[in-house]
Amino acid sequence: MSFKFIIEIKSKIINNGKWKKLILKKNFVCLMEINVHGHELWGAIDEVLSALEECKIKNERGINIIHGYKHGQVLKNYFRSNKFLGEMTREGFRLKLKDTSDPAISSFVIL
Repeated sequence: MSFKFIIEIKSKIINNGKWKKLILKKNFVCLMEINVHGHELWGAIDEVLSALEECKIKNERGINIIHGYKHGQVLKNYFRSNKFLGEMTREGFRLKLKDTSDPAISSFVIL
C-alpha cells in the first residue's frame, strides 16, 4: 500500500484486520483505507458502505478505496463515476473525489 501523498507527515497506521486507518499527527486528520480488490461489484459496494458507516461513527474525513486496475476496470470505473457519488449521496454520504496519481486507488474526502 502506498501513501505517496502524505510522505512528509509523520503518521501511525492502525489495522483492525478488515480496514486500515491512517492517522495523521500533524492536523489530526483520519483517513480510512479499504481494499476491495478482487471483489464483485456488489460485494465491493457493500464493503465500502460498511467502511463509510465506520467513518461516520468515528467522525473521519477521508477514505481510500483500493480497487486495482490491471485485471479489469469495472471497480475503478464505478468508484470514479458520478453514479457512485450519487448513490452514496442517497445513502447519506457526501463524497468528493480527490485527484490521485495511483490508478489502483480512489481517494475521497467525506464532506
